[in-house]
Amino acid sequence: MFKLINDCRFAALGILLALSLSHAASAQQQFRGVNLVGMEMDYAAYSQTNGPVAGTNYPVFDTRLIDYFVSKKVGAIRLLFSWEAMQPHLYDPIPNAAANTNYQAYFNNYKRVIDYATGKGLQVIIEPWDADSSGGAGGGRWRGNVIGSTQVPIAAFADFWNKMAAVYKNNALVSYGLINEPNNQSTTTWFQAAQAAITAIRSTGSTQRIFVPGNGWTGASDWTNNWYDTDRKQISNADGWLNANGTGKPLSDPLNNMAIEVHTFVDPEGSGGSTAIVSVTVARERIATTLNWATAHGIQVYLGQIGMYAGFQGNGFTAAAAWANFISYFNANPNSFLGYTWWAAGDPAWWPDPGAWHFSVSPTSRTTYTGDTVNMQMIQGDFNSNVAPPPVKYTLTVGVTGTGSVSETATNPPATPAQIANCTASNGTCSGNYASGTSVTLSATAGTGYVFAGWSG
Repeated sequence: MFKLINDCRFAALGILLALSLSHAASAQQQFRGVNLVGMEMDYAAYSQTNGPVAGTNYPVFDTRLIDYFVSKKVGAIRLLFSWEAMQPHLYDPIPNAAANTNYQAYFNNYKRVIDYATGKGLQVIIEPWDADSSGGAGGGRWRGNVIGSTQVPIAAFADFWNKMAAVYKNNALVSYGLINEPNNQSTTTWFQAAQAAITAIRSTGSTQRIFVPGNGWTGASDWTNNWYDTDRKQISNADGWLNANGTGKPLSDPLNNMAIEVHTFVDPEGSGGSTAIVSVTVARERIATTLNWATAHGIQVYLGQIGMYAGFQGNGFTAAAAWANFISYFNANPNSFLGYTWWAAGDPAWWPDPGAWHFSVSPTSRTTYTGDTVNMQMIQGDFNSNVAPPPVKYTLTVGVTGTGSVSETATNPPATPAQIANCTASNGTCSGNYASGTSVTLSATAGTGYVFAGWSG
């Protein structure tokens, strides 16, 4: 409580500040996982009327594949899918009981994997992968049309995520990656779309973590560059994040439970299109661009894709040395470097290649789902848990009676925007969610003719 006392004209007037801390989640732990690919596909590869055919357009994952990853102590799976296959018409229900049976089967197969994996204690990051008009990684698109266009308004993207979150909001081990690798689009429009999606997710009551990628294929080394912006006035992902809601108004989550998603590879182009490795330290150097910026702004980072060929030897070092250097960097940043997922794994019949583009860690046997690729042999010792719990968060609630206000003036580590701002009696109560260990500074401002006397709570 603090008191605001009317200056010599009235009796003391109390303003109650009620402070309550409630445990919101289990202990934070960096997660280490793999991408599980195959259910993402080119929308043009199947009949839009009839829908994708299981076993032809996408694999039907055997539960023994998940068991294989559990045996390796993988903690998370980034499970890609196609927006067009999940929602064949914009604004459709999810799931859609009126849709063609192939579309219904697609949803059911996807959810079956999620339910089985989370039942085994794995975190599952659900994330749409969408093709461009040539069938490549199209980023923020639906049937080749960019989010924010007349064909695919931002409202359609928000609607999609509202419906997906409604399906999975009660599964605490599910989190949301907004979309794979936005590219060839307006950075400003992308972050406006990201904000709309975050708002739509939270409107369902879903509290799980949200991963937000940047434009330019969300390359880790390009977070503060702007070459990828298609607007005449080009801005970086860093600026897009900080001004997503207007100048000086950053991307906002009322639960403060979102993180940046970036990708990096170690070949000269940074695309994963080669087995070459630039240097022992190339992964950490590329990631540092985003991680340093994010740390300074109180934001965490998730590395959604990283991969290399374990058989590489050259320039006086091996792939194992480069991987070990990355792991050392990851371990050294437990507060800001949230997790990583290796690119990639899949059904062994669909994703067997350990070389460029694929870097497979699928089991090698197509019948028993056993056997390790050279890549899995290199990285398996760095998986450490079958469970990837969300971070500890606490709720701070402020109640005010009388004339005056309370605002959050600082947090350590720093984070923006402030979650408690200008809280007055008319607000009822105000609250914010803060990570364990955060120091929150509140400032009380007395109304005209009142003075501040003290706190309690």
